[in-house]
Amino acid sequence: MSKIVLCVDDSATMQQVADITFRGTEFTYVGARSYDEGLDKARGQRPTVVLAGHAQRLTLPAGSLYTNDRSILGFAISRAAAGDLAEAASTINTQPAAGALPARVRDIWPLDRAAEAHRAVERRARGRIVLRVGPANA
Repeated sequence: MSKIVLCVDDSATMQQVADITFRGTEFTYVGARSYDEGLDKARGQRPTVVLAGHAQRLTLPAGSLYTNDRSILGFAISRAAAGDLAEAASTINTQPAAGALPARVRDIWPLDRAAEAHRAVERRARGRIVLRVGPANA
């Protein structure tokens, strides 16, 4: 039985990265562009791993919980066994080393610009900012 990875992210780029990451592995990639679509797919497919973009927001249906006398008993980040999660992480971690997930480097800055780099990340600068430790010619 294939293990399913559900990626909920409205970014086409992140969907493509997830798709490329899991190609040729024992994992079946399933993408969703919104929380509602992801929830529908999770109900039908029972994924082993769920990846969600940072912009995804959970809306708690408080009204229907109250009117239907329902409760939330707990929350699990993952119901997968530790071995399954370790295997998934191992598979994912082989992709950058194989060149399958090249990083977009926007700029390389000296370490003394770390605060500026943090501000750029907070403004959601495109591409990675690499902080160089040591001399520029090293």
